[in-house]
Amino acid sequence: MIWLYRLLWIVLLPVMALWLVVRLIQGKEDRQRLKERLGWGRHPRPNGQLIWLHAASVGEAISILPLVKKLLATHDGLNILITTGTRTSADLLAARLPQMDEDRLFHQYVPLDFFPCVTLFLRHWRPNVSAFVESEFWPDLLTQASQPILLNGRLSNRSFPRYKRYGFLFRPLIQRFAACLAQSEQDKERLEALGAQNVLAAGNLKFDAAPLQAHEREQRRMASALKGRKVLIYASTHKGEEQLFSELHAKLKKHDSSLLTIIVPRHPERGQEILKQLEKQGYKTPKRSAGHVAPTTENVVMLRSQGLVPNEGCEIYVADTLGELGLWYSLAHTVVMGGSFVDLGKVSGHNPVEPLRLLAPTLVGPHMNNFSEMMDILQRHNILPQVTDIKALEKKLTTWLTDDIQTEKRRKDAIKAAMTDLSGSADAAVEALKELLG
Repeated sequence: MIWLYRLLWIVLLPVMALWLVVRLIQGKEDRQRLKERLGWGRHPRPNGQLIWLHAASVGEAISILPLVKKLLATHDGLNILITTGTRTSADLLAARLPQMDEDRLFHQYVPLDFFPCVTLFLRHWRPNVSAFVESEFWPDLLTQASQPILLNGRLSNRSFPRYKRYGFLFRPLIQRFAACLAQSEQDKERLEALGAQNVLAAGNLKFDAAPLQAHEREQRRMASALKGRKVLIYASTHKGEEQLFSELHAKLKKHDSSLLTIIVPRHPERGQEILKQLEKQGYKTPKRSAGHVAPTTENVVMLRSQGLVPNEGCEIYVADTLGELGLWYSLAHTVVMGGSFVDLGKVSGHNPVEPLRLLAPTLVGPHMNNFSEMMDILQRHNILPQVTDIKALEKKLTTWLTDDIQTEKRRKDAIKAAMTDLSGSADAAVEALKELLG
């Protein structure tokens, strides 16, 4: 089978070359690092043992960072190579890896699954263990990899029937894994049905991600400014949602006149666009003169990018800055995940685990296609209500915002217990990798 696959690659080589050129033109490939896609090593192979972790894109790359941190902490002298296939994941790791250990951590783009490229890549790096994240079943990479292991393995409702139908192709590949760590019991059963050996339902690595951080001094400053107010966060919103949420704010204010709504757009550059939209709805922007902000008593909207801190009259605060979700989640009474009240297709919804890690009660809308498997787990633990539309959201928020202190505490305690129960997948992965390393 593998030689038929390689023969197909040779036949389609002109097409694949054209595909690579198109990706270069579109900016999806890094022109300066194209050699890595052909199998050339970016760095010299370090001395000592080396684990190769392959994560396809941003989500998978983020999910393995807690595992990487644990491996570095428990294995002196161990080196780790991470490969990814997208520029956004490469940019993310370029920012994150030096903060962890610049000398023992390496990143390069995964080679094309063409046997000369794969052979060149593996001869250079000579990994002791090769770990593939989620469902990365590349024939040549798996065939040539040393001691392959599957981490965070999953087979979706959509992909599993396809794998079964073409079992004669996928079964030999999946049997190559020395061990498989599945996200759930269902994934475990599906992998075993395809012939996987040594399968363990270890949980989802994404639940082991470290909580988002907030700048300590800024957190104190904002907490002081918002003292005594209930703060409702609409996180990672998309066009079409801000108007829904601002209209909802006016209705919820009848139950709590001090309510502050904070809108955090997915794309911060939309701040001015959102501000103009709110002004059309009757909200006022504070006038500035000689560096001072003139006081306004009600219906005020402010932009975070202008350096303003919400005053008593501020009702809607547009947090149009990057990298501050940890700050807003830490201040939230309730979080509503954006991208779930407009249909964005496969990418609908955003990560609900991030606010839950900071014990912020969280709600999502009907469109969460991008996190369907995570939704199933969180809803089984009864910590992530999903509403059908904006009217159902209004009803749920009205209840939550008017609950007594004890009810709010029970809600947070339930989140804390569930998140503790769901974590631990990284520890299982460390143990499995230690066993293969010997």
